[in-house]
Amino acid sequence: MSSLIYSSVIPYHTCFGIYFIAMDPDATSSLPELYCQTHSVRKEVLNLTCLSPKCASLGLLCRLCCSERHHSHDTITIAQLVQDVSNCQFEQSLSHKAEGVIASAKESRALCLNIIGVAKQAINDSLDKLLLGVGRCFDREE
Repeated sequence: MSSLIYSSVIPYHTCFGIYFIAMDPDATSSLPELYCQTHSVRKEVLNLTCLSPKCASLGLLCRLCCSERHHSHDTITIAQLVQDVSNCQFEQSLSHKAEGVIASAKESRALCLNIIGVAKQAINDSLDKLLLGVGRCFDREE
């Protein structure tokens, strides 16, 4: 990467300060490199992100930011994040199928509960009739 000459630098703002995107005009298929503004003694590449919920809005991190402020957090590289997102897109089709199965199970549950409710009402009606009959029997005996 050090042999590449960058023709433009684009500022990228985050809550930690301004980072710079160095664009390589010859490498159109690669991602631009972002450099940390906080750790600027050496060019520290912003190639990590923190997945901890409280850090969700912080953006990209360099290795030093990661070790200083996120050492006990769930951090991953951008390359891994891109791969995970690709895998997630495949899993979404499985998730859609699973949602269909869950909806079918919910419909079956509702149908079963309805049938049980009807059966319960029929049993209660039969018991009420039986109690009335027993009550009449005892009323005649007195």
